[in-house]
Amino acid sequence: MTEGTCIYCGRPADGNICDKCLSERDVERLKKEVLFKVEGRVNLNEFKKFILISIARHNISNLEQHFNQRNLYPEISGRIWLNANSKSVVGSFEIHSGEIVDIVKADVVHQITYKSRSKHTVLKWKAIYKSEGIMSGIATTHALKNLYDAGIDIDKLKIECVKLNLT
Repeated sequence: MTEGTCIYCGRPADGNICDKCLSERDVERLKKEVLFKVEGRVNLNEFKKFILISIARHNISNLEQHFNQRNLYPEISGRIWLNANSKSVVGSFEIHSGEIVDIVKADVVHQITYKSRSKHTVLKWKAIYKSEGIMSGIATTHALKNLYDAGIDIDKLKIECVKLNLT
């Protein structure tokens, strides 16, 4: 990222977060956060497991029951969505945060976008060949831990600390 562009959306910014993206986040909490630019190859099933851990760490075994088939994925309105050749909602349920998780059946996933509830972590997975893809975006320390817990080899990812210019 070049100086003067938003780390979240890539638009021009006075610091490194544009006014629009800054208005969507808790600035005081963001000032205390350590953010990382992350990029690297990640398997689709590993990224799916990262999402499941991120949305329901304390209830992961229950959540995995809903998504035990290869072509079932979670979507949460405004936070987690996928782009695929075809997709349909086959069920939904509520998680502890009160959010509704849709169970989506999808064929040939091209991209998955994940935003944390705080919107401090924003990661995209894009397919490059079958279930192999490139993950890129901005992650918090907590998100890096969830990536590790999902079985992603974080040593193989390119991870750079982002210095925030918040006044």
